[in-house]
Amino acid sequence: MSRFTKVAANGELLQADATTWDAVIDHETSLMWSAAPVGDRVDHAGATKAASEVRIGAFEDWRLPSRRELLSIVD
Repeated sequence: MSRFTKVAANGELLQADATTWDAVIDHETSLMWSAAPVGDRVDHAGATKAASEVRIGAFEDWRLPSRRELLSIVD
């Protein structure tokens, strides 16, 4: 199994060769990362609000990642 799985907006798991997706599941950390652009929400309050509005499948408890969580995807 690959470390990452692409996820559609309805929560469906996609094949690795999918060309569009809305989130990615990281199987190593069990975190799901939204692929939604942050846009002009450059301050913390705007980013927090944007994260809380993400809806992918049944997942509605989105939040900003901690610094440690962000480090898990740095290559």
